[in-house]
Order: sequence, then structure tokens, then C-alpha cells
Amino acid sequence: MQVLDRQIAYFQQHQTQLAEEHHGEFVLIHAESVEGFYESELDAYTAAKRRYDAGAFLIRQCLRPEEETTQMFHSRIAI
Repeated sequence: MQVLDRQIAYFQQHQTQLAEEHHGEFVLIHAESVEGFYESELDAYTAAKRRYDAGAFLIRQCLRPEEETTQMFHSRIAI
């Protein structure tokens, strides 16, 4: 299993608890553990970028599963 896949699985396993305790905040996850909570995605990214290599961390907003939305974009541009 890839590093990012493990971090996503960790977030999904703890999502309800994280949403209850830190609703709306952004969580920084590294090595399958919570490294901190931040008010904005930019703050979380700035903190992560100083400490970890790209692809070694996950940033997600603490929302209940039913609050999340999926966006899909389509393009008619031919390559």
C-alpha cells in the first residue's frame, strides 16, 4: 500500500472523531498520525512543506462524511 493510501485510510477511519473535535479545521497527517490542526489549508500546507517531502503528508478538512461533496470537471478540449 502506498504512503498516501495509508494516510487516506487513517483519515477515513478517524474522520467522524476528527470532525466532532475539530469541525471545519484542516488536519495534517504524516506517517499515519495527526501532526496538527490548522484554521486554513494554506497554514497546514506551509507547516507541512517545512517538515516533510511532497507526497509524504495529507491535508484534509475535518468534515463529517455526509458534509463532503465530490466535484467532477469535464473539458471538451482535445489534445
